[in-house]
Amino acid sequence: MSVHQRKETGSWLVRYRYNGVSHSRTFGKGPQGKQLAEAFDLEIKMRKKLGEDLSGMISDDPYLGEIAQAYFDAKRVEGELSKNMKSWVTNFNNNFLPTLGKIPISRMNQQYILKFILDNYEERSVATRNRYIGYLRTIFNFAVNNEYIEKSPLKMWKPAKEVPRKSTLTVKQLAEIKKHAAPHLKWIINVAYNLGLRTGVSELLVLRWSWIDWDNKFVRIFATKTQSWRVLPLNDHFIEQLKEYRKKAKTDYVIEYHGRPIKNFSRAFRGACERAGYDDSIIPYDIRHLFCTSLLQAGADIGSVSNMMGHSTVKQTVDTYYNPHEDEKIRSIGLLARI
Repeated sequence: MSVHQRKETGSWLVRYRYNGVSHSRTFGKGPQGKQLAEAFDLEIKMRKKLGEDLSGMISDDPYLGEIAQAYFDAKRVEGELSKNMKSWVTNFNNNFLPTLGKIPISRMNQQYILKFILDNYEERSVATRNRYIGYLRTIFNFAVNNEYIEKSPLKMWKPAKEVPRKSTLTVKQLAEIKKHAAPHLKWIINVAYNLGLRTGVSELLVLRWSWIDWDNKFVRIFATKTQSWRVLPLNDHFIEQLKEYRKKAKTDYVIEYHGRPIKNFSRAFRGACERAGYDDSIIPYDIRHLFCTSLLQAGADIGSVSNMMGHSTVKQTVDTYYNPHEDEKIRSIGLLARI
């Protein structure tokens, strides 16, 4: 009985003998994988010392940790392990593997997995729970396609219906929030509104000065969510602002604070909202909604707006982001012909 680390993948495994037969069980990589392997090894040793039956712990069926490791390794080889997926790996290792990793996949079913999600994530939003279950289903489908298992425990699962969040932020409100913001936050709001980027490390906070084509007045944006580039034009007023800020920049990041790139500005934004007299129902991502809605209400070409947003279809732009405000509805109804 001993704990080993595979040279090829770096994953941890336990080798042991029971009833004269050699067995092994694989766990994940890193400190978490090592910890799980050592705990399993200790349990095997204690049970053998007490003369207990180990048949319930032995199975030739693959465990979730093994399949997940194979899936993540495959994604790394394909170059598709995005930042979103990396955060899922961390969550998986810390919260899912210690419980779901203890039994073979063949002994799991949809009811067991959904109960686990509810027990641990009942306070999370429906969208978050759907995402977590969706990741698990993706791993199970990978296991089926690669013949680790015959059937996915989540084959019949369908995502719960999500109530879409409605953004009500207006240009007037954003201007008021900006007025009460610290200097660095004023600039963040300005960049976010002029480009309509995803307001996190997936786009806005990783924006580089080197991505700007000053002569042709456009900027290339890399979206980690879709692993793709898109091009956004820059209007004359905003490009002049960019030039001014570039002169005093200390890094290649368009968004920086005290000479360093930042990873989050939610707290600063919330403080500015409070000082402006707004509650926490307004979030940074609403700026992206406002960018899209404002352009559509002003009569911009919907195909162009969809492209600038980085959407795969125009339908996604309309269904998700087009949220007309009440004054626009009033203006629209005024266009109705009389009879």
